Amino acid sequence: MSAGVPPRTRGETEVRAQRPPAARAVVLPPQRLVHDVTPGGVALLLAAVAALVWANSAWGEAYVRAWETPLAVELGSYRFGMTVHHWVNDGLMAVFFFAVALEVKREALEGHLPRVRTAALPVAAAVGGMAVTAGLCLAAAGG
Repeated sequence: MSAGVPPRTRGETEVRAQRPPAARAVVLPPQRLVHDVTPGGVALLLAAVAALVWANSAWGEAYVRAWETPLAVELGSYRFGMTVHHWVNDGLMAVFFFAVALEVKREALEGHLPRVRTAALPVAAAVGGMAVTAGLCLAAAGG
């Protein structure tokens, strides 16, 4: 292939072969880490366990204080501030669900779910998860 063809249109092996060995040793490990879901899942699991242990320990009050710590972004005279709790709920969760939506779109267009038949079970599971959650919320709220 010609050198003018963007890397995304060439095979991964061909692109790696064209990089100098030093670049392959420095660039490829972080790329693999970013594209592999295992490290992110392990980090999320460890963070959840640490938060549960911290919140239910003798230092639980410090956990609540850390969660309610004000955090602000200032640009000149403009100040936008919320608690860490609100930053996570309003900001990071929006980014998380946006990333999930992009991943679902990628899987639907070029991954394992391009056909309705292969996508039916994951779609049914997602709809069921939302329906069960909504049902539990309605039952807890008394209708």
